[in-house]
Amino acid sequence: MILRGEIRGLLQTSIERIKARHAEEEERRAAAARLKKPLARANRVSMKPRRLSTIDGLRPLDPTENSRLSVGSQVSVASTDSGYSSIPVDTNFPSKPSKSEKRLFAGLAAFVKPKKGNKSISPLERLGEMSNVLALSDTSAAFSTARLFEADSTAITTGECVSCFDDFPMKGNTLQSETQFPPKCCLNPVPYPLIPAKLQKPYRARQLEWSTPASSRVYCSHSPCNSLIPSIHITPSHQLAACPTCHKKTCTACLGAAHQGECPEDPALRQTENLAEMQRWKRCYACHAFVDHNRGCRHMTCRCTAQFCYICTARWRTCSCTDADLATLQEQVTRRQNETEMGRRAVAEEAARLQRLREEEAENVRMVAEFIRPDEEVRRVEEERERAATEERRLRREEEIRVQKQVLLSSIATRYIGLRMEFEGLHLYQRSLLASRQEYATTTLSQSLADKLENLMISHAGALDALSTTFRRDLEALESVFEQEQNEHLHTAHQTELKYLSALRARADSSTSIAQINASVKELRNKHAKDYQVWDQDRVHKIEDLRRAHASQAEFLEWKQRSEVKEVRGRGEIERVEGVKRGKAEREWMDAVSVERGEILGEMERREAEAVEVDGGLRWID
Repeated sequence: MILRGEIRGLLQTSIERIKARHAEEEERRAAAARLKKPLARANRVSMKPRRLSTIDGLRPLDPTENSRLSVGSQVSVASTDSGYSSIPVDTNFPSKPSKSEKRLFAGLAAFVKPKKGNKSISPLERLGEMSNVLALSDTSAAFSTARLFEADSTAITTGECVSCFDDFPMKGNTLQSETQFPPKCCLNPVPYPLIPAKLQKPYRARQLEWSTPASSRVYCSHSPCNSLIPSIHITPSHQLAACPTCHKKTCTACLGAAHQGECPEDPALRQTENLAEMQRWKRCYACHAFVDHNRGCRHMTCRCTAQFCYICTARWRTCSCTDADLATLQEQVTRRQNETEMGRRAVAEEAARLQRLREEEAENVRMVAEFIRPDEEVRRVEEERERAATEERRLRREEEIRVQKQVLLSSIATRYIGLRMEFEGLHLYQRSLLASRQEYATTTLSQSLADKLENLMISHAGALDALSTTFRRDLEALESVFEQEQNEHLHTAHQTELKYLSALRARADSSTSIAQINASVKELRNKHAKDYQVWDQDRVHKIEDLRRAHASQAEFLEWKQRSEVKEVRGRGEIERVEGVKRGKAEREWMDAVSVERGEILGEMERREAEAVEVDGGLRWID
């Protein structure tokens, strides 16, 4: 029975662990940012080259320098007994040291041995001192530090230790044997600065490979590559490992090439399939999840919304199965469970019967022995019988403990399989809810933007209509004023002309001709025409000014309206982008929580299994 409280506890625990991990990552980034600037200033201020850090008394060896060291002063690589050896010398060097060299070695041995009352000297410090001493001696040989890892067994087969000067057989390349790695001199690892530059890269690769536990190593399944895949390129949740060298993928369950779907070599999958076979569970044709039939008809609806027949797992309404077939299947499952239970009971009854027979036989033997043997023999038989009974009880108890452990481990596996199925369904349900919520938010945002744009279009159209109405009203008012002024001007000009004509006729005498009067009237009319032209030009200018003012207002209003539309669209785009980012972050968060739940379940299952292995099931038996 899966407890809902456990699920709620795991949900909260997974979220808290992810939050704590995120906080630690933020603190680590902040600390790195604080340290970055002072380090940069220190690098700018200090222009001196750094000295290579070495052990006191041991100077770094130059790969191109011919050292004047003896055979016994070389850094050791491998050995069968003490873990160190010497590097072979050049072929032109004598295979065995001369007597003078032996005497020199004896003097050096006395030199490197610690004196009483003084501080002990490490073998590497002795090596540095011996290098300085041997550099002044007549005995010399051309050694290169590249020989640290390149042993030539054909040139020489023995060497001398730098501490005891004993001869020992040479070994091969330390990079080819995990038992001889790392290279040592008198049980002390050789410092990394002494390793030649051309061997540092393979040295680092071997160090990374052999520092990884053998049970945790994953090698590339691509036969031409076969390189170690670092743990950072392994995805435990998907059981996949991507090779950074050839970019091929490897299944971490079967260590073969990556394949689609679940790995058939996965132990958890095998247990689940065995349980499904025993319980006659079916798989969904769409998502391939296991489905159990508790009650109801044969119409099944999976959590992925796929509908199918429980009898033949075909798509719903595409098969000819009936409810009678479902009843037959249920009877088969029940009969199989009953047969399994009856088999278990029969085995237990047979074991009990055999035990009773053994006990009866032992009792009969005991009674016969008591009857025919003397008291001393009876006591011996009693003691032997007691020891046998004690041993039998011990064996029986061990068998009970073993069986109980198997039952407990099986129940734990079944329980956690159910929990994983619950969490998988919960994750799919949460993903569907999240997708629905994001889809609703996107639809709402689009509808809100469309409503805002529609309202802007309505308000903008109203503003343009109002501006046009105002312009027409102002134009009509101005034209009405001009029409009134024109009528007044014409009336005034006509009255003035009549008065002027009357005055001319009144002052005219016999000498004034009609032509002179007409000329005077014509001159007056020309003056009135010029005044009218001036007035008409002023009228035209005022109308043009009004039109230009209206055009300027309309242009400003259209620019303002375009700005408002652009602003609304920009805000809508910003909200859309923020919604997409928020949706992506929510999906990543949900996936991270799901992965963390799986890891927590794995840890809990492992702890319970370890507890069962430790106490041996005694807690449940007692």
